[in-house]
Amino acid sequence: MSGIYRDFKRPGSNLFYDTFYYPNENDPSYVVEEELSRVPRETNLVTDDYGNRNNKIYEDLDIMLCGDSFSSLVMLRQDETIHQQINDLSNLRANSIRVKGVFGFDNNLNYISSRYAKPKLLVYEIVERNLPVIFGVDTSKTFHFNREKEFSDWKAVSGIKKFINEGLDLPTLRYFQYELLAEAQSFPRSKIDKDLYFLEGESAEVFSDAQISRIADQLQKMQKLTENNGIHFVFLPIPNKETIYYSKVPLPKRPDNLDRLYVEMDKRGIPYINVLEKLLDSKEQTYLRGDSHVNPHGSFLIASQVIDYYNSAF
Repeated sequence: MSGIYRDFKRPGSNLFYDTFYYPNENDPSYVVEEELSRVPRETNLVTDDYGNRNNKIYEDLDIMLCGDSFSSLVMLRQDETIHQQINDLSNLRANSIRVKGVFGFDNNLNYISSRYAKPKLLVYEIVERNLPVIFGVDTSKTFHFNREKEFSDWKAVSGIKKFINEGLDLPTLRYFQYELLAEAQSFPRSKIDKDLYFLEGESAEVFSDAQISRIADQLQKMQKLTENNGIHFVFLPIPNKETIYYSKVPLPKRPDNLDRLYVEMDKRGIPYINVLEKLLDSKEQTYLRGDSHVNPHGSFLIASQVIDYYNSAF
């Protein structure tokens, strides 16, 4: 399947946090969006000193978006990402980090506190299929937001990146990498729309009630830990592409994992942003056809709801 992205990690990078060589100022990249035609979709990468996809690091931070691949959306242009659309659509200042894996919320908050300003709102984003692997949170931890200005052991990276870009033509290598992946990967294709691909298709997981309850329990601990450190917490679950386009998989009915999770979060008083309804009701396509992530319009709808939530909470 095309559209699969493999991160280029910096030498000696931390497995969970470091995504790109940095700093990327406006590096071109390509993602093959259409499986059949192999049409490349040009993107660009701008990253901060820590390799996260931010145009700048804000000293006075309103929103920190923290989560899985939907928090960086490397298959979209910089201005199409969720947090950058928040910045462009409002007067709010938003940064974003992508964590490697959705576990270790304590570590995620510790990572943010050592590199970024203390946000007023932490938006914790996880796509539906990753929810079952959320686990253990120590609610007693306290974090001190003292940004480290630089990491001396990373100073050589810019020179390495320059050599790779100029000497090896990194954008071209990326493009051919996608081409090879497109040939090697095989993902479920819609039986209704032959140009529409899914990550799980008919095998998309239906969570048990016990799983839903456990996920809500862990989210409640995340909320407590975040608010104990003086930050407002809100959870942002992103629906699977299969949930939005269930009739095109096809599935006999729409998966109700998120509906049942909303009920459990309401019982526990966990704040969340429900983007399911907007994505379902949209008359425009909201997910990339050859990839499992949202497209620019889907990202816009999510960003708009985050802004609405912030304005109602503060």
